[in-house]
Amino acid sequence: MSIHATIDLKRAAWFVAFTLTAVLLFAPVAAAGMLSADENAYLDWHGSQYYAGSHWGMGGQIYFHANVDYAVYAPGQFEISFPGQDPSGGTRFVYAYQIDFDIPQTTASDESLAYLTVGLDGATQPQEQVAHLGNFSTSGTDVEPVSQNFAGSPPTSAISNFYESPNPSELVPFSQSNLLIFTSPAAPEWYAATLQGVDSSHVKTELLPSPGVSVPEPGTLTLWGLATVGLLMVRLTRRRAKMT
Repeated sequence: MSIHATIDLKRAAWFVAFTLTAVLLFAPVAAAGMLSADENAYLDWHGSQYYAGSHWGMGGQIYFHANVDYAVYAPGQFEISFPGQDPSGGTRFVYAYQIDFDIPQTTASDESLAYLTVGLDGATQPQEQVAHLGNFSTSGTDVEPVSQNFAGSPPTSAISNFYESPNPSELVPFSQSNLLIFTSPAAPEWYAATLQGVDSSHVKTELLPSPGVSVPEPGTLTLWGLATVGLLMVRLTRRRAKMT
């Protein structure tokens, strides 16, 4: 092997190693704040919902201004945007949310945030319908919830709690939350979701994606397809028999 060929191989190996390192280092950071524009989301189920809350406190009127970024992912798609983070192993829809408390309307005097509560349609949610409630950081500064839980039986809401008195909430102005997720076999519908400040009377309700009507399992869809083809073949056979 010539000296030039050896140098070319070394350059190629260095380039591959550099590229892989860059992907590993920067992929999680690139994913931060991109739910609203993620092309891997299911159909058009991605975006950002603005929450502007206000109420009267002891010192006068108190506000908060924040966005909740969201995206819904069809089975297997969440893994493309967030490798290794799909708790269902690619078998269920993943519902993802992130509170962005650092938008142009946010001010230093805004009240800290306590809860994000995503409503679940109890009429369509069997007990086993929603699962894998969790969270993970997309940067080194994201705020982790104090606790998360499904409320009700069957579940009627998924709650991410950032405030536990007497400790102050860490979800303060100019911060953002961890990515908050849960899974379901059901495709999305719009449903009520509330964002609450540390004052329990400071609540704002808007619409966010939430699991709706269940989607048939792939095996069921296959059986339906085979049954349809079978019926068509029977009809064609009968028509031919009549013609002869």
